[in-house]
Amino acid sequence: LDCFVSNSMAATAELQHARGMQPVEFGTLSTGLLRAIATGASDQERILQVRKIWAVVAHNRKGIILSPRLVDALYAAAVEAEQGSQRLRTLCLTVLRELAPSPLLHIDGFGPPVDRQQLPTLLTLLLGDNMHFANTAQLLPDAVNWLLVSAGEREAPLKIATLSFLSCVAQSMPEEMATLRVSELNAALIGLLRNVPLDVVAAPGAKKQKNPGLIELDGNRIRDFFTILNLSTTRWYTVQQILGCHVFSVMRNWLDATYCQRAACVAADPLTDVVKDTIIEYCLRLLQQCALKGVDEKHVEAAGALTVQSAALEVIRIFDALCTADPAVVPRLLPEMKRLDNRSTEPADALVTLALIRFFINHKDAVVYDLQPALIAHFDKTLPRIYDVPLPAAETLQFCLDHQEYLTNQKMLSRFFPNILKVLAWFPRTYLAEFITLLPGFVSEATCIEMMHTLLDLPCLSAALEQTRSRSVSGGGSTTSGSPINAALLNYILRGEGGLGGTIDRLGDLYTLLQPYTTSSRVRMTAEVVPILLRTFLSTVLQDAQYTLVHQVVQVMLERILSLYPVDGYVAMVGEAMAEFSLLLFEKHPTLVVDLQKELLEVVNNRSAVMHGREEFFIHIVWLLGEYAGSPLDARSTPELTDRFYEVLELFAYEVDADLLHAGDVSVRFKTRLMTVLISAIGKLGARCQDLIPRVILCLTKIMKRQHTATPQRIHHRQILERASQVASTLQRPSVAATVLAYPFKPHHKVGMRHRDPTSSLALLHFAGSIARHADAKHARDLQFPTPQPP
Repeated sequence: LDCFVSNSMAATAELQHARGMQPVEFGTLSTGLLRAIATGASDQERILQVRKIWAVVAHNRKGIILSPRLVDALYAAAVEAEQGSQRLRTLCLTVLRELAPSPLLHIDGFGPPVDRQQLPTLLTLLLGDNMHFANTAQLLPDAVNWLLVSAGEREAPLKIATLSFLSCVAQSMPEEMATLRVSELNAALIGLLRNVPLDVVAAPGAKKQKNPGLIELDGNRIRDFFTILNLSTTRWYTVQQILGCHVFSVMRNWLDATYCQRAACVAADPLTDVVKDTIIEYCLRLLQQCALKGVDEKHVEAAGALTVQSAALEVIRIFDALCTADPAVVPRLLPEMKRLDNRSTEPADALVTLALIRFFINHKDAVVYDLQPALIAHFDKTLPRIYDVPLPAAETLQFCLDHQEYLTNQKMLSRFFPNILKVLAWFPRTYLAEFITLLPGFVSEATCIEMMHTLLDLPCLSAALEQTRSRSVSGGGSTTSGSPINAALLNYILRGEGGLGGTIDRLGDLYTLLQPYTTSSRVRMTAEVVPILLRTFLSTVLQDAQYTLVHQVVQVMLERILSLYPVDGYVAMVGEAMAEFSLLLFEKHPTLVVDLQKELLEVVNNRSAVMHGREEFFIHIVWLLGEYAGSPLDARSTPELTDRFYEVLELFAYEVDADLLHAGDVSVRFKTRLMTVLISAIGKLGARCQDLIPRVILCLTKIMKRQHTATPQRIHHRQILERASQVASTLQRPSVAATVLAYPFKPHHKVGMRHRDPTSSLALLHFAGSIARHADAKHARDLQFPTPQPP
């Protein structure tokens, strides 16, 4: 035990040293290894040096770079037999694998002095992105020959590695496929797949069994040719049997790369009947094996239920690729695919069900089949049971992305978006990009408002899912605490289908019920992604929605900003997103001010809307009232309506002015900004309704007088005084005020908007008017006042 502890501590210290190694020290280490190789040092000494290099390359992220000379030395030591022991060569290949992909690792050929025994390991360096740095055109002929010509058990590892290499080339570098002998390769693959000997290998060191052999899943002797679902009673398999399993594992990718996606590269080598018949025969036998009932459960347990499901899944995907390569095969396979569609809602069958649905969608032009029941079963029954299982959840999202147009047309996304969003609520950061792409498909005219409410309550959904999980794990039974009200609230937030058209009127009770989960890390992460999705949603509404729908969305914004799940910082993040798009929505539809006058005035009159993270949204609402209330863009903007808005803003300006005298350092910045926006807003209303000008000037005079009696040397007092003085002076010249303040902010308007030009400003216009009227140079100080702009 002491020896073990000592070794563990030494390894930990060595690892920490490697993580903190600087480039200079690593250069010294590299020089030492090169010297050891050049001087023919012992294997043990070189192994110790290479181990240190590996530790640094694998764990250090401080800009460690291997020199070309060192990479060449490691490559030579890895592939040349006379360079050292097998242990040293394997360790050098491990370092090179950590380095890949890298342009320094350039492989030009497999000939001498490369040791043939190292080729299977060497080929692993070419998988993935490092293939693009190799001379693939020169390497492919050798790889093809290994697969076509090599024979014997000793060559099996090389064939297995070659299969992976060729499959990777077919997918990543289709331009190289034109040089391959695809027909010959197909024949070789079919032979390796179908002609597998039924020999049995005894386990090393095990007692001799009475009747060793290959069996089916039901425990009976093998009935036909060998497949991946046949079991050996000795638990050991021949290399040919293992090679056959590898051929099956690459078959789908090979068909997809050489026929489905790259048809132009292989137009001269179509699939032969022998190839198609052999693949279909093998796959149909696998499906028969999947349906076998185990007489002796230990045999099924040895194969594993997951293996059986994986085999069925791979068969469906191979059939899909085969039908894509040759549509004439579809009628032959259709009865078997229909038989597999048993509408199972079990979580274990989710991947198989999705693969079947994919098949029918991909070949819908050649297949008359009603997919609605299968889609409804998956999204309504299966998805609520697998949303927290990584693989089925990820596959469901990928299925939605791949067939988004079809699912949107079938109204599956807009109908079952509450269930689909459970995946995001459980994995908030993992699948954010996927949901940004999918979200427009969730939105329709019927579900738009409900979708917005659902997005805003997404942290509640995370909390409800966590509560459900914690109670099911602890054996607490029902998640509703025995209360009918709580049951109804949780049923609402955990619902599976859309169609409510809105939200419930007891959100406060729901927030209270889920209050213990506001500090959960999952809930907090969900709260962070909601503003991103909300911007995507509002962008979709801005671009595509009709005015009636925009009216409802803005109405929801005004209501829900006061009712959000109390996660720290959540209200502020949502408020910023709403504020940003409120400017765009009102600019596109300025008549919203008239149609939503009641709701807008309620928000401004509600003093709780000015705090707890809602400050940014509130300032934008005040600015929008000043910009569009009483605007000539809407004939319904009467003087009476303008007067109503003005009275609310004037009263609020007096309140903020009084609060500023006692504001602390934290709130004074916000209140100063709010005050300057209020001053600009009432000034704009006065410019549009000249009957209000005396009241506006009186209000501004009182504000300036109060600020003068305070501490005018403080910067926020000076900012308010300057803004109030500027607006009051402009209103004393009604014709100038009508030009400068009366028209709403429209960046694309050029006529009558010169005061919005970046080279101009309200202060410059005011100064020019002052010079013309009074020839008084003291007004030049007004040049420093900024033009009121959107907050």
